[in-house]
Parts: sequence; C-alpha cells; structure tokens
Amino acid sequence: MQIPPTDLRLAAQKIESQFLSEMLKHTGFGGEQNGAEFDTFMRDAVSEKLVAAGGIGLSQTILTALEARND
Repeated sequence: MQIPPTDLRLAAQKIESQFLSEMLKHTGFGGEQNGAEFDTFMRDAVSEKLVAAGGIGLSQTILTALEARND
C-alpha cells in the first residue's frame, strides 16, 4: 500500500517536531514554572514553528527513509 507523499512529509515533520520538543525540555526551556501542561504546550508550539521554518533538517532525512520504505 502506497502512502501519499504529503502524508509521509507530515509524518516526518511530526517526528522532528517531537524530537525538538524533547530537546527543549531537556534544556530547561519553559522551566516548569507555568505548570507542566502549559510548558509542554509551549515547547510543542515552539518546536512546530521551528520545523515550519526549516527545522534542523531531520525531517528531510526521515522523509528520505520513509520514501525508500514506501516503494
């Protein structure tokens, strides 16, 4: 079953976003000062914006791997 390229790209971007969110968490971004739920929301929003702005290139690497498996 072939997965549409747009779905693969969205999946790759989501993985990169989650990775960046976790990185931000370990750097202390948000600092758990506003409540854990808000800090998680803030990290997720920032990581999504980072990916939308080009990210760190991880989503392209993931996309290439997903496309290879999708053939």
